[in-house]
Amino acid sequence: MEVLYTLQDKTVLYAKDGDEIAAEFVQLVAPSSKQLKHTTFLKQSFFRALNSLQGSAEAKEDGAVEKEMEASDVMAMLSMSDVDMYLVLLSAIELFSSGVALVDGEQKFTKPIMETLSADDLELMTGTYLVNFTLASALAKMKKA
Repeated sequence: MEVLYTLQDKTVLYAKDGDEIAAEFVQLVAPSSKQLKHTTFLKQSFFRALNSLQGSAEAKEDGAVEKEMEASDVMAMLSMSDVDMYLVLLSAIELFSSGVALVDGEQKFTKPIMETLSADDLELMTGTYLVNFTLASALAKMKKA
């Protein structure tokens, strides 16, 4: 499975055939056991955040836990919880640079390339990854329960 994340800020540059190219999108691919350290940390962070917000009156009133979540919803939920967002984003950077993210579907998203990524894109790309890979099956199970 793969998902394309369209970059919001066109700040990501990479070299191709001697030219500097502004990236349009990042292709995200499913993780393998190689990325277990980062995928499990991100998944655990999500469920800790979900658990801490599930009991809140706002979450119950808005149906926030029951609706289909989008990338921005996931990142907002993580930000409102006691989860350390700095560690979440560091883990995401490590995950993306491990081979699960390809710039314009061609080139590995290395740390030097990632340093040109805007903070907003990093957060939304992390949320996109969580929604489409780490959480898809878990959220489906939660909806059925």
